[in-house]
Amino acid sequence: MTEYLMGENNSGNNLSWAIQLAININDVMQADMSAYVWWTMVRYYGLIGDGTRAANPADPNESYPAKGELTKKGFVMSQFSKFVRPGYFRVESTVVPFMANSSVTGYKDPSSSKTVIITVNPGTDALEHAFRIGSEGAGSIFSAYTTSGSKNCDQRDPVTVLDDIFKYTLEPQSITTFMSE
Repeated sequence: MTEYLMGENNSGNNLSWAIQLAININDVMQADMSAYVWWTMVRYYGLIGDGTRAANPADPNESYPAKGELTKKGFVMSQFSKFVRPGYFRVESTVVPFMANSSVTGYKDPSSSKTVIITVNPGTDALEHAFRIGSEGAGSIFSAYTTSGSKNCDQRDPVTVLDDIFKYTLEPQSITTFMSE
């Protein structure tokens, strides 16, 4: 990402801009890029607050991050950086049947065979999703982590793969990362 700024007039805590960042990262990874670099790390609209703006009196729902506070954009970025580590490679992932309100990427660690799946639901409704892992994932357990309006990369209940599939209901306007154990 270069010369591209999302939501400069909003705080980094703005959920819709944070979800757009998640979609952008997934899109870049699906286009076979090897990295996504966010240039404005510390700024009120970035990943970490710089404390330069106070609360917005015109919009009490818009909160600006304190200096050093991780923003929603920061938590969205952590859904990738915390779980997709150096050496992992992207694996082909498709959504079948096609669901316009879903963005999915998958990653694999060649040394440990761990699998990471990142999915974004930008819609305003919950979305039930079925994930087909393949026979090598049968019986696997996946830890789930979600960032949404009320969660910040919070660990959720683990899910178990049965008959090569696991199902999960994605929260509205959320990003969820699944990591095999």
